[in-house]
Amino acid sequence: SRHAVGQDTEARWSQGGLTDKVKVTKKELDMVVEAVERQTGTTFETLARTVGMGADLALHGEDLPWCPFCNGGDKKERSFSVTVTTDTMLFNCFRANKCNRSGKVSLLKHLRRNGQIATPAEVRVPGAFPNSRRAQAELKKFEIQPSLVISAKVEEYLTETRAIALDVVTRNKIGMRRCWTDRTKTEQDSVIVFPTIVRGEVKGQKMRRLTENVMWKTVNSVNALFGFDNIVGQKEIIIVEGEIDALSCETAGFKNVASVSSGASNESWLEFENTREILMQAERIYLATDCDEAGDESAGRIAAIFGYKKCFRVTWMDGCKDANEVLVKHKADGIREGIRNAKNCRPSGMPDLADSVDEAMTVLTGEMDPERYKGISTGWANLDKFYRPVRGELTVITGTPGSGKTEWLVSLVMQLATKHEGKRFLLFQFEAMSRTIVTQLIEKHIEKRISHKFGSTDVKEQTSMTDEAQKAVTWLDERFVIGAANFDTDITLEAMLERMKLEAQAHEKDGLWGVVIDPYNYIAMPDNKIYSGRGIGETFFISTMLSQLKAFALEYQCHVWIVAHPTKNTAWVDGKKPSLYDIAGSAHWFNKCDMGLILERATVELDGELVPTCILEVEVAKARNREAGQLGTVSFEYDFDPRSYHEVSDYDLEEEEEPMEKTRKRRS
Repeated sequence: SRHAVGQDTEARWSQGGLTDKVKVTKKELDMVVEAVERQTGTTFETLARTVGMGADLALHGEDLPWCPFCNGGDKKERSFSVTVTTDTMLFNCFRANKCNRSGKVSLLKHLRRNGQIATPAEVRVPGAFPNSRRAQAELKKFEIQPSLVISAKVEEYLTETRAIALDVVTRNKIGMRRCWTDRTKTEQDSVIVFPTIVRGEVKGQKMRRLTENVMWKTVNSVNALFGFDNIVGQKEIIIVEGEIDALSCETAGFKNVASVSSGASNESWLEFENTREILMQAERIYLATDCDEAGDESAGRIAAIFGYKKCFRVTWMDGCKDANEVLVKHKADGIREGIRNAKNCRPSGMPDLADSVDEAMTVLTGEMDPERYKGISTGWANLDKFYRPVRGELTVITGTPGSGKTEWLVSLVMQLATKHEGKRFLLFQFEAMSRTIVTQLIEKHIEKRISHKFGSTDVKEQTSMTDEAQKAVTWLDERFVIGAANFDTDITLEAMLERMKLEAQAHEKDGLWGVVIDPYNYIAMPDNKIYSGRGIGETFFISTMLSQLKAFALEYQCHVWIVAHPTKNTAWVDGKKPSLYDIAGSAHWFNKCDMGLILERATVELDGELVPTCILEVEVAKARNREAGQLGTVSFEYDFDPRSYHEVSDYDLEEEEEPMEKTRKRRS
């Protein structure tokens, strides 16, 4: 390596060697210093201080293509090498038997001999290594110094790899430095220097490696925008999230561009001098931060400060993340198109009217799939008149204890899975063992009870049941996933949402159509002061939970059913039906759901007491989406053997002998 040559020379000097080399005089040493100053574009004192602060330097080949003694001979050989460490400059000419000049210059002695002030403390500072923790601290100790002229390697990186115009690089005074890549000091790397220029004066520097995305600032850098001078007095201003992105916009012809100084995490740069006033006076602000979550949040905060009316969000084409990616893939026209098509910023959660109009038109013209707003059939014609599940919506189910909420809800999702191909469902059934859930699903699918027949002495019947169950399991495995069971009381809302997201993302092609949470009260509340105890804490938790479940349903386009038990209350225990407002914990159950169902088993008087029958009444107590439902009540009869529900018409239970007879048999 270049530096290895310098180290080898230093070792031989320390041993008093170099007998095969031509000695140089002090005058010639001064000539080397002058040559280095000319090539690097800086004074030797500045070079010494910069190196002393930790940025060791090696110049060879493209950086120093000539020897000041022989000028590379007739062939102009790039034979000269200079290595600068914390207190010494070593040089060699490798034109063997032709020049052979070599030597070293003591930085400290040279500065003092030429009347320049220097102390050991100023030059003998340990080098820094950016890949270590210590390095990060030491690198920030760099003082602002004139940077070196960029090498061909840095120029190629900026102009070829990043597609930045060379005149843009020059105008913004982009420079370079050299740093060791690790503690072994066996290799050096070029570091790009982005100067922060305020009113024509360098007020800070930000360094970036070529080989990896490692950046740091000089310790005394001001927290100002990169390109601060570019936006002063401008009517239209472009804000980006990186120096390379700012240079990319300028390459596309936009000089009124500046980059935030510390990424998208905060807007502390607004407090530098009159930055806030400059942006306030602008008529338009184009927010071209990265197209990711952090960039969107940063753009939202800036728009909230300066007004949504004057702020425009830039979204880059073809899913590109930033301006430089657009420049590389689509050239300057891509950036110009992105700026031209920027849309007026809106508060978070506020939909764009134009997008909503487009969506509404697809409904009116019949282009939108009716399933998206009318929902899908439940497989029960009487229920379809009042309730159809829709992707992106939330259904709350409640009912008195023993009304059959779980049994009916599992039958509902089984109906959906059977009637509609490719629908997948995630089940959080906390009040059941895994084996019980699987048995329930098998029996509902094959429409017969088989659990009590296993262990039969009839080998033929046993074999038939086993084969049928195995086929059912294969079918069920493609449509149902158990998210939680076995009376799990430790799952938090965050953990449950994470499982839901993983399942939704694992099947992006078909998607996750529905999620069943039964019942809600098994979800563990966070153990902190906000949620502690009941009352206000539980109400706040329920509100947060329902909002997050609704957000999940919208983002992943699935339906969520959640079962919640009503609180014990004399208003309904004496034969009266509970309402959605009677659910334990909060009125948010009614307020935040899209659909609300109340289940109750019909009762008859038998032998002087009220006895529940096999008839289930399902009341649609809330239907926000009137395209998919309406208020009303439907009735089902539960058939024990096939473990299923079938529709029944309105009737007077006391006049129907069959339900009464079934009730007597079940009671006996």
